Amino acid sequence: MKQFLFTLIASLFIFTSDAQTKKSKRAGKKPTKESRANANFKKKEAAKKAERNKQLSTMLSEDSLRLQNDSIADLATENERVTYKTEGLRLIDSANKVNYGSLSMQRADSDKEDRDNAIIMKAAKLNDYQVKQVRYINQTYNEKAKLIIGAGTSEEKKQELFTLNEERKAKIKIVAGKSGEKKLEKERRDYIKKNGGHTDSQWIQTAESFSTK
Repeated sequence: MKQFLFTLIASLFIFTSDAQTKKSKRAGKKPTKESRANANFKKKEAAKKAERNKQLSTMLSEDSLRLQNDSIADLATENERVTYKTEGLRLIDSANKVNYGSLSMQRADSDKEDRDNAIIMKAAKLNDYQVKQVRYINQTYNEKAKLIIGAGTSEEKKQELFTLNEERKAKIKIVAGKSGEKKLEKERRDYIKKNGGHTDSQWIQTAESFSTK
């Protein structure tokens, strides 16, 4: 009898314990309101984080592309600048060479004219004062002649040059006297026949050719 009671009590104890265990498990499996809120919060946070990562990735990609395009544009601009500068320097160098060559020729012709005039004035026996004054007169009338000559040598221009040359010789007569002027012009013509003339005073030959007609 005692053994039966003991067995019954043990069975009831085991049954009660097992029922409580199952009830506890079922209670543990049932989500609470707080756990659901936490789960939703974590889900939303994960979604926000994913969206931020996506936006950041997009921004980085756009910035990278923009920087690449800017680099290409900067490189193109720099290449254009270098090309423009190189071409500009080449043109300037070319122009300088042309100008230098032209100036060198003008300087050489001017130096030759100075040497020729020095020889002519020495042969005409002009003193230092007369030499300086005659050189100034010739330079002044050479410049006036350039304005008349322009691009052609028409008969009208030859007449103007003839008149200009007569004025030049009249100025020289005041400085060197009539005989000095005649001797100077004779020495000039003789020297040119032997050695040739020069650019600046070529107009005098043109003027004299008109006066002999």
